[in-house]
Amino acid sequence: PTATPLPTATPLPEFLVQEALNEATWIIFAMRDDAVPGASADVISRFLAQRPDLVQDNTVIALAFDAPLYLDTTEISQLSAYYAVYSQADAFLDAAVRVLFQELQPRGALPIDVPAIGYEINTMTQPTANQIIPLFIEQEGNLISPASDEPLEVKVGDTLRLTTGVILDKNGFPVPDGTNISFIQQDRVQGFFNEIGQSQTIGGVARFDYFLEARTGQFRISVQAGDAERSDALDLNIDSETSGEVVVVTLPPLPTAAPTATTTPTLTPTVTATPTPTVTPTATPPQPEPPEAVSIPLTRLWMFSSMLVGLFFVGTITTLISRHEGKGLSRQIRWLLLTLISGLILYNWYLLGLPFPARAFWEEIGGWTPPTLLTLGGGLSLLVLWWQQARR
Repeated sequence: PTATPLPTATPLPEFLVQEALNEATWIIFAMRDDAVPGASADVISRFLAQRPDLVQDNTVIALAFDAPLYLDTTEISQLSAYYAVYSQADAFLDAAVRVLFQELQPRGALPIDVPAIGYEINTMTQPTANQIIPLFIEQEGNLISPASDEPLEVKVGDTLRLTTGVILDKNGFPVPDGTNISFIQQDRVQGFFNEIGQSQTIGGVARFDYFLEARTGQFRISVQAGDAERSDALDLNIDSETSGEVVVVTLPPLPTAAPTATTTPTLTPTVTATPTPTVTPTATPPQPEPPEAVSIPLTRLWMFSSMLVGLFFVGTITTLISRHEGKGLSRQIRWLLLTLISGLILYNWYLLGLPFPARAFWEEIGGWTPPTLLTLGGGLSLLVLWWQQARR
């Protein structure tokens, strides 16, 4: 008889996926939402929640070929990198793979709000404070910056076309059209500042027509745009009622931080005949830091406790005296509030470092200072109230 080979069991796809995940060091998710929006993100969410062992030891990458809106803050923090590609076309897929293999640097900025990372497009498209706005004089279509050794001669009645350079937003791109820009004038003799006009940007650039009035003096014109409060300045010296000189003062560029080397995860080659290419991802989102613990020194805790004791003592004495005097409920509450407020005023006067009698003595007794001063202030107020009652 001939041996009949036994049929071999075909592994289920789930088993093959499980084995591949156990052996993998890199896990890359491609998120596509053709049919049900958020379906791909739901798979990633369940994977991150149910297999933290694979997430902790491996490099996990997510590629969103649609809008990156379906992962929350906790899920994004577990990823090594999260790229928004926005399209499923072949060219975009090729670009995403090249980014992973560091053949292409990712560019651009998010064009939509992504609440999970605190990204708001309206905030990010505002002028960044980390810039110096250039300022020029436009003459016959040319931008000039007259230096102090070659000032521009002007006459009263002329109109200077002031033009800014390209104003950048927080993403490093030109601000949107219609961004409000303020032109500020400083009277360098009297020290006054006033806004002489506003303009809206077109292509990241704002323009303003400045009319030279018949007024002698020294003036400086600068530009402000939201948080961007530093700009080049135009110095205007009107030495007579008919003419003057204009100089543009250019500020030095802001210092830039030296780049520091960062360690990025790399793909470890597997032991096979064909070496596995090394991959270095870019743009690793920062991991959230644990909140700092709240600690209260014992001395401060003792001071706070003694202050509460003083307030309780003053309130109790005031309530007992007002009841003994036969006061109504509203009058009792009034006496209580007046004495407590008086005690707090006296204690805060001492804390603010204002002139105070025998300050050395109060500092020496330390923790007994709050209840003593609160009692003293409340007692003085109570004496005044009792004296006013006796006069009646």
